[in-house]
Amino acid sequence: MGLKKVLVLDDAKVSIERLTLLINNVTNFEIDTSLDTQTAIKLFDNNTYDFIVLEHNCKNSDKFMNHALSLNPKQKMILLSDSINCPVDCDICLERFKFVRLLKPITMDNVVKYIADGDDENFTCPNQYRFDDIDTLEKLYEFIYLDENYYFTEKELNNDALYIRTKLSGTIRFDELVKVQNLINKKYFKVIITEDNSIVISKI
Repeated sequence: MGLKKVLVLDDAKVSIERLTLLINNVTNFEIDTSLDTQTAIKLFDNNTYDFIVLEHNCKNSDKFMNHALSLNPKQKMILLSDSINCPVDCDICLERFKFVRLLKPITMDNVVKYIADGDDENFTCPNQYRFDDIDTLEKLYEFIYLDENYYFTEKELNNDALYIRTKLSGTIRFDELVKVQNLINKKYFKVIITEDNSIVISKI
């Protein structure tokens, strides 16, 4: 019987190196890595993997995910995401797939834990129905993290609204704006961008 195998898809070389080092230290798994979706698809088509670790921000990551799950719906997949809005509906996922979504900020130790302890009983998503659970401004305030941001770095609850602000002048950082918007369930909240580039979130 061959070694268990892990496939890691991430377009950040440093992240791949850190995760590979940890997996090597705590498991005897064989590791394949890819910096792009096309290479990952070729690897998947020619190998059998016990686990796949997928960085959702990687270009065309959904293309790879859909390809892998179409061929093996029970493939154990760990999705690293900065969006609370999962690409797979929880009801469908729990019925059909073996899927764990970890929300950033994520330590590499937490990722490796799901690989090292990843039997069927322990391989359960910690964010089941999480998107529907963030339904108040107070919960949203606690949930939204800005530590990795350069532009949007401040948040405040005030007068029945949550404000996400910047101390900087100049052009808005649209990548950070999208990251914040991805954490907001539009079923519960409305979002406006003010003239001073603040994000104002209020209950519907």
